[in-house]
Amino acid sequence: MDLRRVLHTAALGWALLCLAPPPVFAQSPEFSRMAVSGIRDLEASVTVVKADLPQLEKINKDFGIAYRLREVTIHYKEPDKFRMDSRLGMLVVNGPTRYLRVPQLGIRRRDDVGQSLSRRHSLLDLGLITVSRLDQFVTKFLRTEVIRDRTAHAFELKLKDADSDRYVVWVDPDRKIILRRRWLDAEGQTRATFDYLEPREVAPGLWLPTRIEVRNPAGELAGTTAYTEIKVNQDPPDELFAIEGGATAKPAAQR
Repeated sequence: MDLRRVLHTAALGWALLCLAPPPVFAQSPEFSRMAVSGIRDLEASVTVVKADLPQLEKINKDFGIAYRLREVTIHYKEPDKFRMDSRLGMLVVNGPTRYLRVPQLGIRRRDDVGQSLSRRHSLLDLGLITVSRLDQFVTKFLRTEVIRDRTAHAFELKLKDADSDRYVVWVDPDRKIILRRRWLDAEGQTRATFDYLEPREVAPGLWLPTRIEVRNPAGELAGTTAYTEIKVNQDPPDELFAIEGGATAKPAAQR
């Protein structure tokens, strides 16, 4: 092949390259598309399947207390209302105020958890991201990978009012449930890892994990809980979450 033909071939190749359309890269998934809407409240029976108390207390002292209760009924209502009842005691969180009473353990405590959303209960704990919480997060898409045979989008998640702790969540975009959540401290070290298992459609189009496993920073299984008798959008009265006189009121199901 002579020089002129080589130059002609090179020029033709360059022209075709310039005329070719630019490569199309997949857009990063939007975090807002991972959220569920239409859920106002939730009630469930929770059974502790496994509780290694020393390992749980390595994560957080409150973890050990909660797992001692063994069988509880939980109520959650948007926004920031949470109640947990058992035969041993109860816990109520209403906005910034928390009330805990476990007579058999000698615990009776009322405190202010402050305005930080990181210290309040939400459906994020149960594996759901709700639309009402979206504006409270700063998010960053990390990658897409497979978790337990499901495609999951991994996001870094940080509450806007929190300077330290953050999460990495792996979300199933089809069912809109969290498959795994990693709790990180300010230095990026793992405080705990939560696996959300055995999802069930609890209402049309609404999925919820019914088994949660928590592992300590060393990756050791510290606790397992199972969720049954799940009900959504029952519209429980606000009095159920009252801290004062309502703190000792029985849940609606027991009245």
